[in-house]
Amino acid sequence: MKGKKGQFFIFTALILIAFSTLMLSSNDVTPTPSKNFKDVYDNYVFESNKAVNNALFEGADVREEYDRFMRQFINYASQKKLTLEIFAIVADQDTYHLVNQMDEPVTIVDFDYTLGRDQDTFFTRNVSELTIRVPDTVFHENIYKLTFPDKETEVKAVLRVSKGQSTEIFVKE
Repeated sequence: MKGKKGQFFIFTALILIAFSTLMLSSNDVTPTPSKNFKDVYDNYVFESNKAVNNALFEGADVREEYDRFMRQFINYASQKKLTLEIFAIVADQDTYHLVNQMDEPVTIVDFDYTLGRDQDTFFTRNVSELTIRVPDTVFHENIYKLTFPDKETEVKAVLRVSKGQSTEIFVKE
């Protein structure tokens, strides 16, 4: 009889230890990186549209205002402990203004032109689609075809958001 009582107490102790461990273990309440990344992207889309619309409303240079916004947003992301890289195309009137704030060079396939980090360039707006190749540091190159309406002011961008080993790419079309 003593053996069964001892087994019962040992079994009960194991159950209580397991239950206590589950109850006392800390739950990770920080959002997953992909949620953080999506939030940064959504914020970028909202704020960039606001920056462009404000520039148009005030009659300011859209390209300059967007450049200023983009650099400030990259700094904002770094304060959130995220690495943000952006390749942007500002289509305004008769020109495309391309800006590369990515660590890797980006190739504009249609013009057979490669743009390095912190470089920008202009092209005459004589095509309505641009194909760009954005190297991915992980598995493959990403090729994107971006379409622009005729003569409308529009901004398209490719964003690479990273934190530690996690990276996601978003396209603002």
